[in-house]
Amino acid sequence: MAKLPVEKMRELERRFGEIEARMSAGPAADVYVKLASEYSELQPVVTKIRAYEKAVAELADLDALLEDKSVDRDMRD
Repeated sequence: MAKLPVEKMRELERRFGEIEARMSAGPAADVYVKLASEYSELQPVVTKIRAYEKAVAELADLDALLEDKSVDRDMRD
């Protein structure tokens, strides 16, 4: 399985949040247009990063459930 560039994904998420914050602060029109353009480019990528991170977290939760011997056997199955 290929190793994903986790640091790059975090940087994209950080930048996306920064852009959102700057856009909501009400910048000048020309700055807003530039921010909106970058925002629209990053949005689909960040959406997929967040979906991936959610899936990884869910997988970790399911693995923990499988390893927990105190959980009902039927539930683990």
